[in-house]
Amino acid sequence: MKAAGIDIGTTTISGVVLEKEENGQAKILEAKTVENGCFIETGNEWERIQYAKEIVERAVNLLDYFLEKYPHVERIGLTGQMHGIVYVDKEGNCVSPLYTWQDARGSICDGDQIPLTEKIRDCVKLLRICSRRNLFWQNVKRKLRQERQ
Repeated sequence: MKAAGIDIGTTTISGVVLEKEENGQAKILEAKTVENGCFIETGNEWERIQYAKEIVERAVNLLDYFLEKYPHVERIGLTGQMHGIVYVDKEGNCVSPLYTWQDARGSICDGDQIPLTEKIRDCVKLLRICSRRNLFWQNVKRKLRQERQ
């Protein structure tokens, strides 16, 4: 049995074709890495975005290469970046660049020199506190109702 794997990374796209041997071990038939090379120069030192459509094309080209060379591949595994955002339409087509995990727009300070990520974190803390208080009072009200019955 043969399997192909593709890892779509920020700097490279890597692939491998494995074959299961009789002893159950995997034998590497071929491994290949291509440069991602999809960063978009924006002039903003904090911005780290990439051409999402080109990344997809490069990953598909690598997979097509493997499938043409090893037509009996039975399984395909894909991995990608854990943190990042790309917007897609209803058909799954990329409609935005990939905002990578390296993008630092959340560290930009506004007028009071507080990074936006800290402001968001403070808001989340406040929401957690409010939620806990709300849950506490809901439990108190429920217990009072039960005692009255």
